[in-house]
Amino acid sequence: MNQLAIAEYDEVDSRLKEMLDKTSRLKLEKHVLEEMMEDLNGKKRTVFLDLYYKINDTMKDIYAVLSEGGEARLDLSDMNDPLNSDLYIRARPKGSTFSKIEALSGGEKSLTAISFILAVQRIKPSPVYYLDEIDMFLDGANAERIGKMFSENAKYSQVLMVSLKKSMLKYADNLIGVTTLDEENTEIYSKDFDSDAEVKP
Repeated sequence: MNQLAIAEYDEVDSRLKEMLDKTSRLKLEKHVLEEMMEDLNGKKRTVFLDLYYKINDTMKDIYAVLSEGGEARLDLSDMNDPLNSDLYIRARPKGSTFSKIEALSGGEKSLTAISFILAVQRIKPSPVYYLDEIDMFLDGANAERIGKMFSENAKYSQVLMVSLKKSMLKYADNLIGVTTLDEENTEIYSKDFDSDAEVKP
């Protein structure tokens, strides 16, 4: 009898059992991880869709006010797989048909995008918002409606806004103005509307 062959067999058999045991443990760990991923994705999907529907409903209401009767909504490219879907913003200005935001005019795009920002601000507010001339393409009436709404939303978060329109500026709690006097001189002033005090540094 070849004792060396028996020893080699026992060694290989031991290694095989060890590998089978490791394989079994890895399969179990893989199964546990897959269940965890499925559970997490389910929770992510629930949270995402809850936020999506809330923002969508709020945006519809805001756009209807800002556009005086228009409609806007958010669309997902695949409702069955929302976490991997494209998100589209569609709007129908009063008297028009529904279009993707890319097909709208400059003023209509601004109004739609601002409606989305305002909806997010109400549902999931950040501490501070900085907005730079978002009213550039808007007329005075639209700018005033937006200024009023941002003023109302200021109870949720601080809004810093750059604007050149008086209809927007009149809703500011504090105004900082910059005026170029000539090539070398610039005047900066601030006004606190609560105290009605004007300060020039």
